[in-house]
Amino acid sequence: MRVLALPLYPNEFSSRIRVDFFIPHLAAEGIEVDSFPPLSRSVFEKCYRGDRRERVRYHLAELSGRFRSFLRAGAYDLVWVQKGYALFPWRGFEALRRLFSGRMVYDIDDDVLNLAPIEVPRWARAFADERQVRKIHQAADLVLCGNQTLLTDAERMGRNARLLPSTIPLSHYPLEAVGEERAPTLVWVGTASNVHYLEPLAQVLNRLASSFYGLRLLLITDSVSGLSLEAFGNCRIDVEVWDRNREAEQIRRGWVGIMPLPDDPWTRRKSGYKILQYYACRLPVVASPVGGNRDLVIEGKTGYLAATLEDWETALRRLLSDRNHRAELGAKGRKELEATLSTEAWAKPLAGWFRELGPRERPR
Repeated sequence: MRVLALPLYPNEFSSRIRVDFFIPHLAAEGIEVDSFPPLSRSVFEKCYRGDRRERVRYHLAELSGRFRSFLRAGAYDLVWVQKGYALFPWRGFEALRRLFSGRMVYDIDDDVLNLAPIEVPRWARAFADERQVRKIHQAADLVLCGNQTLLTDAERMGRNARLLPSTIPLSHYPLEAVGEERAPTLVWVGTASNVHYLEPLAQVLNRLASSFYGLRLLLITDSVSGLSLEAFGNCRIDVEVWDRNREAEQIRRGWVGIMPLPDDPWTRRKSGYKILQYYACRLPVVASPVGGNRDLVIEGKTGYLAATLEDWETALRRLLSDRNHRAELGAKGRKELEATLSTEAWAKPLAGWFRELGPRERPR
């Protein structure tokens, strides 16, 4: 079986997790996947965070690249769309996809139905189909949902849907000794767009720093712009640029992995990927009981769910105080990942779902 994957990004962000991680493992199951992002990596790196002119260039490159990928679609049994055809919802894309492709699988891991990846500027709305994501969702022969909330949404809308949690290839995180720093260290990994979720913990960490000498928060991210580092008081903040080749090494230096989230419609549909990264590195976790976090954290066994600031302080204080408890929870988290949350474990059912759809006669 041949599958054409249309990820939203060139081996970046959720595209790397939801599509690229699976490709070699699907090949082992007899599913040949060719991945065609909407633009090249060089254009992505130059233009993704650029000024208005660079962003226009980015979206024009998406238009050209996605048009070429639609022309290829007729040679494949399935088209696997991840999150959207492109960041900019170019008008006419859905018609082109229908013209050239057969069956379609749609993959989502957050609430793109209600909050588009970008806001279309007023001057560009004539070129945009702002209902495009909903059209893809409705037209899909199968919807792959990154967490239970998204699955429930899809089933409520009458879609043929399956739960496909975000996963980690175990080969990316070999089972090595935890490299704890000497100083008590909390670790958070994520993008600049989410770093503000840490702000409510500032006073908690400042108080904990009075009890745990040298307490620091290690942020593995691309930027901390907009985050008030002074608000964390005596808790030292260290920032490291995320490096895909050193990701495991960077995270392993922490004592505890954290994932705070507010409770809102967007976060209730997030998939909790940070928790998997902490599990892979055998770190215990403290996370807000929101979205996919609820499904991933086993209370008292792999970590703690903290609904209030008092809960956060209690959980962090307990873990920072007890190395054996950290090691116990971290080891159980790794086992949970290996058993139920690895890419290797989910490749077989994913291949089975693709085969259930099977090839069909393509449009002529």
